[in-house]
Amino acid sequence: MTTPPYSLPSAAIEAQAASYVDATSTEQQTGILLSVPSHQRAEFDARVQDAQFRKQHAYKSAVSREMEHRALMAECDQLEAAAKNALTIDKLNERSHTLRDFLAAPDEGPVYAIDGLLPTDGNATLVAPKKAGKTTFLGNVLRSFADGEPFLGRLATSPAAVALWNYEMSDRQQRAWLRDAGIRNTDRAHVLGLRGVTLSLRAEAYENWAVEWLGSRGIQVWVIDPAHRAMSGFITRGDPNEAVQMFTETLDRVKERAGVRNIVMAVHTGLNGEHARGASRWGDWPDSILTYSRDDYGIRSLKADGRDVSLEDTPLAYDRETRLLSMPGVDFAQPSAYKVSDTDRLCMWLRDNPGKHPSKRVTAQALGIRAEAAATAFEVGELDGRIVIRPGLRRAHVAWLAEDWERHERELKEGVQGELGEPEDDQR
Repeated sequence: MTTPPYSLPSAAIEAQAASYVDATSTEQQTGILLSVPSHQRAEFDARVQDAQFRKQHAYKSAVSREMEHRALMAECDQLEAAAKNALTIDKLNERSHTLRDFLAAPDEGPVYAIDGLLPTDGNATLVAPKKAGKTTFLGNVLRSFADGEPFLGRLATSPAAVALWNYEMSDRQQRAWLRDAGIRNTDRAHVLGLRGVTLSLRAEAYENWAVEWLGSRGIQVWVIDPAHRAMSGFITRGDPNEAVQMFTETLDRVKERAGVRNIVMAVHTGLNGEHARGASRWGDWPDSILTYSRDDYGIRSLKADGRDVSLEDTPLAYDRETRLLSMPGVDFAQPSAYKVSDTDRLCMWLRDNPGKHPSKRVTAQALGIRAEAAATAFEVGELDGRIVIRPGLRRAHVAWLAEDWERHERELKEGVQGELGEPEDDQR
């Protein structure tokens, strides 16, 4: 009696056929083929053809669905682009005027957001070397707009919602500095700490988020510290001017969409300490270029150039307790005629160095002037009532700010040992 040959069930034949079609090498296919009994090869071949047909059909269906999906997405992109282009074209049409209509349009509000320094609807860069005090300067900008107080103690501003985007300081240190500034209208100022956070406005999602963040808070003045951190994602391997152009165009677009009126942004200087670092195009974008510096004696100064902006290099006084900056009177109508006197500089030095009362020789060294000029500064300051000259050590005469001397005398009368510090004589 002959034993019938071993046979695989039909389900097993079908499974082996599917495995054969999916095999990725000849060796795998050969192994599968040898596992099928010879008398079932015809059935196996038929099942292989069915499996190949099904696989090809599934592939074609997947390709077809992917092509349909891509076509749909392309159509959506085209519709979205068309809608954006339509909005842009509408804006272009709205901004097209005859000269008569253009000149007849009323100009509302003040000409300057900061009198003489920042035109309304303008952009400003604060150009300064590292650790010169850019963050302190921008804190003064924040305070002036939040409280509506004159910037640097003299330049008129109007109250406005202001935002500070800080990329460098920790929240704790930023909080301490802003507490020192004593801002009263804290609800009018908004702070976004971005140290350790990636926020590239080159990404559309982040740009839209920025527009929403600024617009929902009604921000009128956007302060950015500093530019090279804010332009993350815009760096290219080619011309850095291209990256700066892309970045500043994005800022203007966000500004327009969010209803922001002014941008003030810190920019580091290059090795020469005078111009913005990295690209010459930094000089094209701003309406006002504010150049800020601090010399070896700690004297801070500011000059400004731009569209309807001109200020010669002007020393600033600094209050260490409040971190507030101030400047002497400036005539912006005739900026070239304004010169800060040696007496002005001496008074600022005394305010920046409380407790120190320099002799004429020390004054000449601190201000970088000749001894004769220091003597003149003493005389003029005393005649103006701004400086009090009193005997110091070793027959030297030293300078006090008038208000400091009055306070010193009052404390002595009250029996309080409240000297403001040891006077500096010619031997120091």
